[in-house]
Parts: sequence; structure tokens; C-alpha cells
Amino acid sequence: NFATSNTGATYGGGIAIGNRDAQVQGTLAVSSSHVQNNSALSHCGYCPVRGGGVFVYGNSTFEASTISGNASFSDAHYGAGGGLYFKSRYGGAPVTATLTDTDLGSNSADNDGGAIGAAGDLSITRGTISGNSGQSGGAIVQLAGTLTLDSSLLTGNIALANGAGIFLFGYGEVNVVDSTISENIALGHGGALANSFGSVHMSSSTVTGNSANEVGGAIWFDYAYYTLSLESTIVAGNTVGDSADDIFAPGGTVEGSHDLIGIAPAMTLPADTIGGDPQLLPLADNGGPTMTHALAAGSPAIDAGSNPLALSFDQRGEGFMRVYGSAADIGAFEVQPNEPTDRIFANGFDP
Repeated sequence: NFATSNTGATYGGGIAIGNRDAQVQGTLAVSSSHVQNNSALSHCGYCPVRGGGVFVYGNSTFEASTISGNASFSDAHYGAGGGLYFKSRYGGAPVTATLTDTDLGSNSADNDGGAIGAAGDLSITRGTISGNSGQSGGAIVQLAGTLTLDSSLLTGNIALANGAGIFLFGYGEVNVVDSTISENIALGHGGALANSFGSVHMSSSTVTGNSANEVGGAIWFDYAYYTLSLESTIVAGNTVGDSADDIFAPGGTVEGSHDLIGIAPAMTLPADTIGGDPQLLPLADNGGPTMTHALAAGSPAIDAGSNPLALSFDQRGEGFMRVYGSAADIGAFEVQPNEPTDRIFANGFDP
């Protein structure tokens, strides 16, 4: 489907919910569905284009669905939220978008938020966000509210400027739990995450294999005094050009404990932080709904972490305990007592 305007703004190439002009919010519930190959376009100078696949002026839920191949663009490069864009009524209560077992792939925006433009609270659980592209926020631009990424994977996203995985632009917050952010590319700063205004908290997660052209191969903070908290998290193996570069916020402090951090110049790290090579295996199907980086035998991350949120399972979910051995492993992956060697049937057989 295709929505276009020659003289004004365009909202929702595939689905548009609510009435922005009349300030009437709506509600959208999507289950076991595909929103694919829709686009929104405007030829009106700097008129906004929002939601190539879906625009929601209100609250929304997505379950066991796919949002892919959608685009948001304009002649003036003012398109945002290639897959999904949501926001609230001006001065109204905050809105939410809750995505469960929902994947977003190959969406694009010629401004920010290749997959999602979030002007409210965004929650993603057991999702894969891959192959999306935008100016900043190749996968997600968080414009307001709180982003919670749980048991999910961000991979293969591209930003022409900052934050290939996540760009936190508004005065909000990012919480990453039991998740992997891997192999994203920013042509500016922050291959995994870029933060202009807000706080970032990561727990039991893995951030590796990301790259940027300028600084912050993984994480970049524009202002070092905003909170960066890491608990039992790996941030290593990220690059700028041919050089290792993991966290860039000179003069800043990383709060937390039990982390494995590579290169973080001129930053204060927790006293128990370990460095070196975490010995991560390539991104693969190691069981569960999303791909993960397994830990090689002998990895310094094994039994060196903690479980501050008392999680029952690692990123892979039920059947993969969060703590095995003397302590939790650092990162999103926990080595299991009987880790299957046969990856084809790692999740068993369908009945």
C-alpha cells in the first residue's frame, strides 16, 4: 500500500490509527499478522512523513507478527519510523507500544528510526530487529519515554549518522535486559547505541561486533554526565575503522558491576570490571527465538557475572537457566550443563 501527499504531511503507509488533526487518539491491536512492503511519501518540503508501515496516534500492541519492508520518505528527507511510528496527543498522557514475539526487518526511513520512531514508551520482548536503515537510529529512534528491550536481538542495522541500533534523542531512558546488540554499523557515532539526552541501563546483555566511522564503536554519549549503568554485561569487540573502540564518553563514569568492557578511553569503570577477549562465538541459532553469541570454553566471562534482576533464564528463554555454576556468566548467554552440540534440533522436534 502507498500513502502520499503533494502538499502536506503523510501518516501511515499501511495502517493509520487516530486523528492527529482533531487530536483524537486510537488503539491498535495486531496479532499473528504481517505488515509488509508499505510506504509513505510527501512531496511537501519539510512536511513530516511518519510510519511507512504503521502510524499510531495512541496505544498499540503487536503479538507474534512481522513488520518488514516498509519505508517512510520525503523529497526533503523528513521521513521517520519506516516500520512503525507512534506518539501521543499534545499534552496528553504518555502512550505505549508493546511488541511481543514480533520481528522488524528491512524497513527504512530517510530521516530517523529505520524500523521504529517512538514518541512514547516502547517495549520489545523476544524480537529480532534486523537489516533496517535510517539517518540516526538505524533500528530505533527513542524520542520520548522509556525503551525496554528484553530477550531480544538488534543486528545488521545501519545508520547514516548516529546510533545504528538505538538512537536515544529525547529526554528518556533505555533499558536493555538479557539481549544482544551485534553487527550494526553507524557512519557517524555509536554503532550499537548513541545517546544525546537520557540514561542507559544494560543488564545481562552482550554488545559486540558493532562499528562506527567516527567514535564509539558500540556506545557513544554526547554528554558524559548522563547515566550509563552496566550490570553483568559484555561491551567488547566493537570497532572504529581498524581500531578497537567500545565506549566513548570521555570524563564519564560507568555505574554497575561484574562487567567485561574492552576499550573505554578516559572513563571511570567499576572496580571489578574485567577486560580482554570475551571469546564470543559467531552469532548463531543456539536455541530460543533469537540468535545469540555463545561463550567459548575458557571464556573469562564464564561464572564471572551476576544476576541483579533475578532472571530465571538467559536470552534464549525457558529451558536455558540464567545461572549455572558458581555465578552467572557475563552477557546474554549462559553456558548450560548440557549445551546441545546439534544446533539443527536445539529446540527439539515439533510435535
